[in-house]
Amino acid sequence: MQKGNQISKEEEKSAYDLINTRRVYKLVKGKFLDRVQKGGKIQSKYFKLTDNLQQLVVGQNPKGPFQQILSINEIGSITTGVNENVIKTKKLDEDKIKLTFTLNSQQNKPIISFLARDRKQFAIWIDSFRYLKKTPVQEIETRQSFDELLKIDSQITLLEKTKIAPEIPQPPKDYNFVVEATDFK
Repeated sequence: MQKGNQISKEEEKSAYDLINTRRVYKLVKGKFLDRVQKGGKIQSKYFKLTDNLQQLVVGQNPKGPFQQILSINEIGSITTGVNENVIKTKKLDEDKIKLTFTLNSQQNKPIISFLARDRKQFAIWIDSFRYLKKTPVQEIETRQSFDELLKIDSQITLLEKTKIAPEIPQPPKDYNFVVEATDFK
């Protein structure tokens, strides 16, 4: 239970699950990512998670057709930055290398490497995979979203406890500022 303005463990878990579920849903919707292939070649493809959250699939565009790349159960770990595929890519500067991540097998061998387009996309994909694998999320963007949601939740709880309703302004005296759509003919 809450004491004063503190958040309970149940509310914290609920906020954690909400943030991560929304991020996982972004993977279900899919996104173009650059795939760093063996030999260092970079190829842009459309990647998405299946609706049952069990398979990562790839296609040329959002409409498909899609083919399975791997089962989520095959992922043993996730590494960021330099690996054997990324090292062979001469096109990547240090800032781009920070946006690379690799899904590794249970034996810790690289399965597939990605290059995210920006830091936000990187955090969403990395922490979504971590959440699906039931490992702690680590990216600062995810933590900030979590903290923001907890802050809002505590403010709402405080408002509910104090029974202070926000002030609602009076309606305008007239609506002369409203323009009818027919006036634009």
